[in-house]
Amino acid sequence: MATCTWLGICLTGWLLAPHGAVVRSLIAAPLIEEIVFRWGVQDALAARLRPGLSAHAPLLAALVFALAHVALAAGALDALRAAATFVPAWWIGIAYRRDGALGASVAWHAAFNLAWIAVLQPGLAP
Repeated sequence: MATCTWLGICLTGWLLAPHGAVVRSLIAAPLIEEIVFRWGVQDALAARLRPGLSAHAPLLAALVFALAHVALAAGALDALRAAATFVPAWWIGIAYRRDGALGASVAWHAAFNLAWIAVLQPGLAP
């Protein structure tokens, strides 16, 4: 029990450290967001939409994804950047619909996040 507590404290400190933003962006966020938006939103939409409309599930899931990011944005510039997540989210959704591979979606999400960090926050890039 003490080992678990110590490990939890160390992991929390590591994730909250300056490089923790990179860890969250490259590991935690892609994994959690792809589970929520592919297995959750996109698969639920695909199952509930009429057969002819189920092909639009990636588009709708990407819209929900971008809106969620806009809702969490701090200011106008952040909201604009958040809205820009729509295109990669749609692309990942199309790939997920075609292949059904969540692992590939997580990897693509992490790759897009790494590119985002490299372009917009180069001081954080690993």
